[in-house]
Amino acid sequence: MPIPAESSLLEPQTLQTWLQDLPWVDPSRVARCLREQLCQLVEQPLVPHQRALLLQCYQPHLLTLAATLEEKLFDAPLPLPPTQAEKAQLLLDLCELMARNYALLADTWALAPTSAEAVLPILHHALDWLARLGLHRAQSYAPPGAAFWKKVYHLFQLIERHELLLHPAAEPVREPLHVLFLFAICNPPRFRPRELRQIDRLLRRFGRSLIIRPDPLHRDQSAGFAFDCLDPAPPRPCKRLPDLKRPRADRRFLFTQPVTRQLLDYVKTEKPSGVETLPFGQSRRLALQLAHSLGAPKQRRWLRRRQQRNCQTIVGLDDLVAFLRKHHDTDLEALMRRTPVTLEPEPGFSLESPLDIGEKDDERRYSEVAALHSLNADKPQIRPEDIWGNSVITPQKDVTEFSAQVVDVSARGYRLYWHGSACPHLRPGEILSLLREDREPEIATIRWLHQQPEHPLTLGVELLSFNAQLVVASRFVPDIGEDGTEPQYRWAVLTPAQPAIERDTCLLAPAQTWRRGQWVDIYYTRHRKATFNLRQRLEGSTAYDLFTLEGVKLDAAAGTKQ
Repeated sequence: MPIPAESSLLEPQTLQTWLQDLPWVDPSRVARCLREQLCQLVEQPLVPHQRALLLQCYQPHLLTLAATLEEKLFDAPLPLPPTQAEKAQLLLDLCELMARNYALLADTWALAPTSAEAVLPILHHALDWLARLGLHRAQSYAPPGAAFWKKVYHLFQLIERHELLLHPAAEPVREPLHVLFLFAICNPPRFRPRELRQIDRLLRRFGRSLIIRPDPLHRDQSAGFAFDCLDPAPPRPCKRLPDLKRPRADRRFLFTQPVTRQLLDYVKTEKPSGVETLPFGQSRRLALQLAHSLGAPKQRRWLRRRQQRNCQTIVGLDDLVAFLRKHHDTDLEALMRRTPVTLEPEPGFSLESPLDIGEKDDERRYSEVAALHSLNADKPQIRPEDIWGNSVITPQKDVTEFSAQVVDVSARGYRLYWHGSACPHLRPGEILSLLREDREPEIATIRWLHQQPEHPLTLGVELLSFNAQLVVASRFVPDIGEDGTEPQYRWAVLTPAQPAIERDTCLLAPAQTWRRGQWVDIYYTRHRKATFNLRQRLEGSTAYDLFTLEGVKLDAAAGTKQ
């Protein structure tokens, strides 16, 4: 890629032409080149007007490139493979360099302040790129460090010192500034990359009503969070500040109640409002989670105790079901077999077009080619087994086990270091099962992830059950009777009541398979079942739903009372 002389790229017209001629079909290559140029731009002693014009040339191209690189983070396995890690680092570097360049302009203005109209657009871009940096760090599960918050608080102090938020044209500055604080409060490690992008959109829409004040009371309301401008740490709940009542000149308090009310109003709406990057239902659930985080943040109820041991894990509900099918004797497979269908070939049938035959499941006894040969041999009847063998709707699969190390434990979960290979399903809200020495799984869900250079990937998991029973569930409609249709059977996991972790008997199923209030038949064996009502959706994610059960007759084998 030809790069003009350094001085020529300091001319806006030359820079614009060069940017348009870059090979944008190769985002990583372009990102490396732009990173080099932006690093040089930071070091150049330019007059403010020239730097502003150059950044104006970079701005639209960098926004497009950042969106492209962000897409690479959505479905990347964790820990990030080297190629994905490089893309993530390129994205972070570009955001950080754009923020630094705009911050240089803001600092230059502060040395000799002129009109507020001149600096407000600059501050908007500086804060916006910092907000993007915080978002993309969260999407790669790398929490922002002290250097990040030093930059945020430095710009906040500049804004406050010159009373820029009081200016009528300050609204564009208020949006990214408030997003920076609110996004940190919402505990980003608990969400998936796509969910984090939706959270960013929601906060940009509703976060402007955040109130920032130097005292903890405002109109008979108490502040929920606070930050110290001289302490490079994210905002914290006021309840965790030991010196809350002692006045501090550098402390600011955040009143999130107006934002919470707007989020709850959004949850009640029936139509999308244009801020959705996810399906409307998922967006509303996220908004409700944000409202809880901003209004009543959860506090740790259980103490951690240090414990180190190695363990094997299984990631995902599908793999857990496959593991239980493989290691537990059960006759439930018969319920899941395909309904036999008789195929009668028409007389004189012949195959006249070539076949496009892809790779077939290893469980199949015969290929489709063999079945077609049988047709051409004028066999009177083809059985489904000739094509599908004895496979079930969800064929047996190999289960991959991943190595991890338990770091500490509490009554409700574990903190783990991940020593296994990259896994595409390793995400917050995914099922993770820990295998005990007797090879029985303890079922947990991933609550948060942290990934930092030179450190292993760290997971926080919450226990759902110490035991698991493989079952088959099918829908049951009482008082209506059979409607003539074949029941739809689905694999599920029954978890017995466990008072130690305050958990009732529950049904664990893939997300959106069942709904609260439905009646289901749960088969423990092929000929033994019980009927339950899905009383409450206790929790769930895009990967699973966990329902509490209310039964017509609770079976003792499920660990509950008759």
